[in-house]
Amino acid sequence: MPENTVPGMLENFVQFLVPVGDVLWTLADDCLQRIPKPEQRFSDAHRIKAHIHTWLAWQEDPGTPMGLAITKRYFKGDAPEVQKLIAWVQRLFFEK
Repeated sequence: MPENTVPGMLENFVQFLVPVGDVLWTLADDCLQRIPKPEQRFSDAHRIKAHIHTWLAWQEDPGTPMGLAITKRYFKGDAPEVQKLIAWVQRLFFEK
């Protein structure tokens, strides 16, 4: 990520784009926590992937890929983290 301080995968960044207070986000987390450890088919490192994709499965068009989820406005494209990313890309490619 542009600030290079938050470790993780793409889903770690994308979680910042979930609308604040989204009830389904909280419910998806609750569901994942209720899965007994021996039954979890994802590693702790990939828990955020399970969380994001569970949440996406509960949207109007279940299974929408993350990129299209922004277009469909499931994610907030105007989140502060997105603005930081856009500013970084502009500095990287367009400033001389």
